[in-house]
Amino acid sequence: MWVSIDGAQKDSFGGVRTGAGFVDVIGRLQRLSELNASARHPIEVGIAFVAMRSNIVDLPDVLTLAERLNAKKVSVSNVLPYTAEMEEYSEKNQEDCTGNKFPTCGGCIWAQGVIQCP
Repeated sequence: MWVSIDGAQKDSFGGVRTGAGFVDVIGRLQRLSELNASARHPIEVGIAFVAMRSNIVDLPDVLTLAERLNAKKVSVSNVLPYTAEMEEYSEKNQEDCTGNKFPTCGGCIWAQGVIQCP
């Protein structure tokens, strides 16, 4: 089961997932983790994180949160803007702190060494 968690704090999560309650989502995932501990057929949880300019600083904390929630996988992707308005959220064609262009596979998380491009 994949769950979108695009922020590790209530404010950053709510800024991306309008209407979703961070405390409720995390609480339910914690409960699922508890139930999985004694389940014959546990439900594997994966965390999906969409990296944007507004939330990229949360990525290390999201990884920590995923571990705490016993998530089996974490998927990190960047925003693929499909409208002109969404371009502002994307890191496509941005530069890192050394002036290098980001690859399309991961932007600043690539530049920080958090992920490697295929």
